[in-house]
Amino acid sequence: MNDDSIDDLVALYRRSAREAPAARVDAHILRTAARTHAARGAWIWKAAALAASVLIGIVCYVLRVSPPPPPPMASAAAGYDEGRIAAYLMRMDVGPPRSPVAQYLLTHASRATFLADE
Repeated sequence: MNDDSIDDLVALYRRSAREAPAARVDAHILRTAARTHAARGAWIWKAAALAASVLIGIVCYVLRVSPPPPPPMASAAAGYDEGRIAAYLMRMDVGPPRSPVAQYLLTHASRATFLADE
């Protein structure tokens, strides 16, 4: 697009943004809205909302609608299973690692623990 076509589009937009309905059409819209509001009134909408709420309540009571059940857990005794597995692994006949570095790390407190105690 060149600048001339953009300028034409902006001018067209500005002209259409200022459009207003004719006074006769505007007056007709306002008269119709006033007649409709006076004839129906706001109480009709309130009565319809109340009737719908009562109907939904009755349907829920008759059908015993309840929220969906929570998703099933992996196990009902998840904490028990975790402790049982840890106890089983602690009983395994596995010797300590043979590496001197691993022995040092297993038997001595780490530097972070030492600094936390200060």
